[in-house]
Amino acid sequence: MRKNPIWIWIVFAWLLPAAIAGTLGWSGVWGSQSAFTDYLVPLPVAGGFLHVLSLGAIVGLLVLSRGFPEALRRLVPAVLVGLALAGAIMLADVGSLYLQATTDLSRETSGSRTSQNPLGLFLVTDSVLALLWILPQREYRPRGPTGAALSLVVLAIPPLLAGRSMLAMDSRVEAEFLAPSSVPLAARGDDAILIYSRRPPSDPGFRAAAEAEARKFDPLDSFASDQALYFTTSLEAAESRRTDAVFATYCMYEDGTPPMWLDGLGDCFGWHDSFDDLRQAANDRLLAASMPREQAADAARAEACRLTRRPPPRERYMEVAVLRSCPDR
Repeated sequence: MRKNPIWIWIVFAWLLPAAIAGTLGWSGVWGSQSAFTDYLVPLPVAGGFLHVLSLGAIVGLLVLSRGFPEALRRLVPAVLVGLALAGAIMLADVGSLYLQATTDLSRETSGSRTSQNPLGLFLVTDSVLALLWILPQREYRPRGPTGAALSLVVLAIPPLLAGRSMLAMDSRVEAEFLAPSSVPLAARGDDAILIYSRRPPSDPGFRAAAEAEARKFDPLDSFASDQALYFTTSLEAAESRRTDAVFATYCMYEDGTPPMWLDGLGDCFGWHDSFDDLRQAANDRLLAASMPREQAADAARAEACRLTRRPPPRERYMEVAVLRSCPDR
């Protein structure tokens, strides 16, 4: 590498990713408003420290490669292409792409998102600039079919490792169940969630696994009084809040009513009166009888407290309407 231009190359390589991130409106690694300044600071408290590592490694590779044996030196371009591809994978939403490939989730529903991954951006820009530096030099070009084949093998390793790492960090990839959306309901205290299941309804272990998943949505640990879980094998339907593909419904209640399974899109709410349902019905009836609003509210609460079952005892509750509104029970 020529000594004078190398410093110009390093300065340009240092500024380029910061300018790109700033133009795209990225935030700094530690939450600062602009990534441009953050990526220029080469200290551990800023994103620029990651650039020190990536740029230092690539400059070191270029410098040391001058003394490599010819066969190894001709593999350097493949290494740089592989690092650029690895950086591109780190910038992509690999988890969503995996779900699109393995489920019925469409790209339109999933959306096209990129990750604000500074290391990925640094690898892309540094590797591409390094390629542009060495490709005009004949001693770096692969020679013959064997050299081309080895280059392809070397080129594939970094993106494969990056893709595997990104998938391992995305909990959606291995999850048996995904709960991407809730279904809007009119009644206060009623809640419904669409859950995508990788297990088909015919799987003998489906119900046991689904009930274990359902514990995350226990009404005693949430703000819901009555909870419906709609299970579907269509991630597209779950993401789109469509209930036409629901194959089973699991109902849970904060007042201690035993949970139950219903086939298809079952009704967990129509037959069951929660504390909020009873209080609202009593309040409407008393207001219709011309009782003053404050008195109607107190009387409705007292009536609902009398009629509602008390939840089973446990160490803690998140937010249970009957316990909050009926402290004497």
